[in-house]
Amino acid sequence: MFSPLKRMLCAWLFVLGTSAALTVSGTVTAPAVPPGAVDLQTDWDVYQRPSGTTDSPLGFHVHISTSGPDKTNTFVEFTGRAHTSTYGGDITGGQIRGRTITFTIDWYNGKTGLYQGNWFDDGYLRGHTQEQDASHTAEWWTRYNDWTLT
Repeated sequence: MFSPLKRMLCAWLFVLGTSAALTVSGTVTAPAVPPGAVDLQTDWDVYQRPSGTTDSPLGFHVHISTSGPDKTNTFVEFTGRAHTSTYGGDITGGQIRGRTITFTIDWYNGKTGLYQGNWFDDGYLRGHTQEQDASHTAEWWTRYNDWTLT
C-alpha cells in the first residue's frame, strides 16, 4: 500500500488538477430567468379567506400597470389598485419573477397586506398573504384559470 505522505500528495495533485481544469474551461454564466413565464393580465379577480377556515371568501378586483422588465431581464415590476365593493387600496412593490408574484396592498382602511403567490399549470394564480404588523394570514386565489403560461 501507499504511505500516508504519498496518499496526501496524490490527493493534493488531484485537487490541483481539477482546479486547473475548471479554470481553463472558464466560467459559464447562467441565463436570466425570463420575466415572460406568464402573459400578465392587467385586470383580474381574487378571492381571499382567513387561513385554516372554511369562511366565505372576500372577493376583490385588481388592476395593474407594468413598468416592463428590469435591466437584467429577470423580473417585471408593477403597481396598481385593488377594490372590493366597499373599499380599495393601492398596490405597490409588485414583482413577477418567472411564475412567482409578490406585491403589497395598502388598503384604505389602514391595513396592509403582503401578498405572495405562484401560477400553477392549471392556469390559476394562488398564494398567501399576511397582514403587516399582525399575525393574521389568509389564502388567496384568482377567480378564473385563464392565465397563459409559457
